[in-house]
Amino acid sequence: MTMRDPEAEPTYLPAFAPVVDHIAKLGPGQVVLLEIAAGAGKTRVMAAAVSAFLDREPGRRALIVSHSLTITQQAAAIEAYRTSVTLIRDKEEMRAWLYHPDTPTNRVVVVTESLIRSTAAAALLDSGFGLTVFADTDPRFIDFAATLSVHGSAVVLIGHPANFRATQQARNSLVHATVLPTPSLQDLVEPPPHAPVRRVGFPVGHRERDTITEAVALVPETDSEVGKWLRTAALSSRAALSAALVSLRMGRREPSAMKRDHPGRTLPTNSGALLSDEQVLHRTSEAPDVLSNLPASRLDAILDVIDDLGEDRKLLTLARLLTEVENVWDTLVLFVQNSATARYVEQFLTDHVSGVQPTLWTKSHRIDLQQRSLFDDRYVLIVTDRDLVYLGDPLTDCTYVWFDVPSTPRHGRRRISLSDSGGGLLYVLMAEPPLLDEPSRLHHAGLPHPAAPPSTGNTER
Repeated sequence: MTMRDPEAEPTYLPAFAPVVDHIAKLGPGQVVLLEIAAGAGKTRVMAAAVSAFLDREPGRRALIVSHSLTITQQAAAIEAYRTSVTLIRDKEEMRAWLYHPDTPTNRVVVVTESLIRSTAAAALLDSGFGLTVFADTDPRFIDFAATLSVHGSAVVLIGHPANFRATQQARNSLVHATVLPTPSLQDLVEPPPHAPVRRVGFPVGHRERDTITEAVALVPETDSEVGKWLRTAALSSRAALSAALVSLRMGRREPSAMKRDHPGRTLPTNSGALLSDEQVLHRTSEAPDVLSNLPASRLDAILDVIDDLGEDRKLLTLARLLTEVENVWDTLVLFVQNSATARYVEQFLTDHVSGVQPTLWTKSHRIDLQQRSLFDDRYVLIVTDRDLVYLGDPLTDCTYVWFDVPSTPRHGRRRISLSDSGGGLLYVLMAEPPLLDEPSRLHHAGLPHPAAPPSTGNTER
């Protein structure tokens, strides 16, 4: 008989040992609720519990229902226990899993929660999972969790203390569920490792500042999805701001595109949701009213000013950073908010910086960075927030740069997690003085305090 490799050493905090042990011993149909504070190690606890359950039940399989932004993290954590994982991240992968039954399914299936309320639900019920874990308790999935329990799967719902409504609804609906005790705060103190942070300042002229201020003032941010979206674009790049203003301009010019007579589908409203320009404009009933009050001539005037601003000091600072960083690594991972910024940066680096090879990351464009030749050009991998879900394991031996503020705090935490174990430096580009509410947004996104004061266009060492 082939000897099994020893299990990886548990990486969760010892305070969670009773939780892991309880989940490992769940029987068919049992349901437990667990609340874990953000940053307390939910992914590690879940991976250890799933691995322990499968060790006790060698003939069973487990299903993990995860938010799309954390699905690859959770799969990697489970694989660390030498447990095979099948990832289902989008409709394309779901179709392949559903309609190719001859393809073997691994012991753990991790599926993004957006696919649960589709034809996938029936197939998942019929797959006979011995354990199902909902990584983020959501009232929308309570009925599905109850059905899984009736079908004989043990069910774990993991919630966040701040999401009181979801937790209470789960308790009221699943009356037979057991609430697991959570460790006290003092037991969870474990300072997270962070790559050394260097803040790199770039100047923004008065005309550009005034233009940005005027643009975001078009739609107040308070209680306005359109306003928040426009402000976020302004903190990203000139390209993103221009794209947002053009989107508003088109909505103003063509009211029929707003679908006034069609309510549309309900879009997610949680803090981690990423919406396209069109989705933001269609999302709420306020959007047509907001746009109807925007003067087209003012939008056009702002767009004309942006086109005439001249050199972009943010891009020039990035170029200087690429040439000045003294590092043994020739790979730089550049995090940006959106595709407009990504294309903007890629075009600039291609046209103006010699010896640098910029590439936009996509889920179908897999690159083994460790196999690159030392004699190749310096490699810049541009990753948008929307693509973070597909990036997989943290990259190693890289220099990281945050070109802009993350789209949401959840994306900021994902950026941080990718640079935590990479062993490289983390640079953050910030305007001098800061634009709008840059510092607070970076703080809410989980960015550790910079190790050095800002500088104008120079790298910190």
